[in-house]
Amino acid sequence: MAARSSLRDVGRVMNIPLNEVDRVAKVFPSHLTATLAGVLAEKDIDPKQKDVFTSEDKEKAYDFRKMAEEKSEIDDITNFVPVSVAKDSELLVSQYDNSVAEEAGLLKMDFLGLKTLTIIKDALEIIKDRYDVDIDIDAISLEDEKTFELFQRGDMVGIFQYESP
Repeated sequence: MAARSSLRDVGRVMNIPLNEVDRVAKVFPSHLTATLAGVLAEKDIDPKQKDVFTSEDKEKAYDFRKMAEEKSEIDDITNFVPVSVAKDSELLVSQYDNSVAEEAGLLKMDFLGLKTLTIIKDALEIIKDRYDVDIDIDAISLEDEKTFELFQRGDMVGIFQYESP
């Protein structure tokens, strides 16, 4: 789901006035490779992405950071749900079980962890270094026969949420 669309959906669920939601969504940066902490600086942008950041993108990221630091109804999730800091990161996570969160009317979203994405990126780099083979992860067919053969044999250890309904 697109980030701005997600912001608008959360605003609707939380009955936040549309003009407030629009104010936040409009300044949400279109490129998410800059950090959301501190003042926007060149060092905060992934070097591979520097060319895609326009001055407007940088301004939006700066404005979004300023909004995130404001004290307002739309920023502090702790007014609505008990939270703790996730292990191995500084992200806030709900203390409600998934089903309880949904029953309480909270919007539950699952995101593919950044560690998983990092493992994929690292694996592609190792393959390139060791075997001089470039793999475009987005070009791998969802109908890949070798993958289906792994599943048929039951070799699914380490496959993220494959067993989930």
